[in-house]
Amino acid sequence: MPSHSIFILEDDRIMRGKVFPTMFEDLQGELPDHRFELNSYGTYTSAEKALMKAISKGHLYNLAILDVRLSDHHSNNGLDIAALLRGQCPPTKILFHTSINSRYEVDHILTEFDPDGFLLKSETDYEDLMIAILTLINGNRYHSSTIIDYMGSNTIDKDGLDKLDLSILYYLSVGTVTDLISDALHVSISTVERRKRKMAQLFGIDRVNSQKLVAFAKKNGLI
Repeated sequence: MPSHSIFILEDDRIMRGKVFPTMFEDLQGELPDHRFELNSYGTYTSAEKALMKAISKGHLYNLAILDVRLSDHHSNNGLDIAALLRGQCPPTKILFHTSINSRYEVDHILTEFDPDGFLLKSETDYEDLMIAILTLINGNRYHSSTIIDYMGSNTIDKDGLDKLDLSILYYLSVGTVTDLISDALHVSISTVERRKRKMAQLFGIDRVNSQKLVAFAKKNGLI
C-alpha cells in the first residue's frame, strides 16, 4: 500500500482543521490502496520545529502544501519552509496555495523554488485543489491559470521592461522609498531614479510619479 506523508502549513483554521482532512478522505476514496498521513501546522514556528525534528530522524515528506503569507506576525513564512525542504528534503514535492498575486512575487517564487504546483486561492476551489494534489501524487505538475500565463511570458520584456524594472515597481507598490529600494536591489539611487524615468516615458506619464507608475503597472498586469 503506497503511503504518503503530507506536510501542511496553513494559517486558516477551517482549511487546516476541516477542509484538508475532508479532502484527503475524499482522495482516500478515489485511491483506496493509498494511505495518507497529514501533518498540519498553523504557524511558521510550529512548522519549522516539526520539520527540523522530522529531518533529524530521517523522515521525508512526500508532499508539502504551503501557504506563503502567515498571520502569526513571524518574520519568516512559507517560503522559508520551502527553502528548508529544498535544502534538506529535495524529493519533497512542493505545492504553494496562496493569496499572493503580485507578478513580482510570483516570478520570484517560480525562479527560486520551481514548485511542482502553484495555486492562487482567488481562482481555485475545493475541486481545483483536490485535482492539484492528485496530479502531484501521480508525479505530474499543476498550476492555476494565472501562474501558467505568467510562466508563458516569463521573459518579462513586456513594454520594454526587465526584471529590475518590475522589482522597482513591486517595491513602489508596497510603499518602499527610493533609498530602501536601492538597498534591497543592490543598485544605486540614481539607477532607481533613472529606471523610474524610463518607465514613465514607456507608460506615457508626463512626470515621474510613483503612484501613477504603480497604478499603470497594476492596470496592465505588470505587478
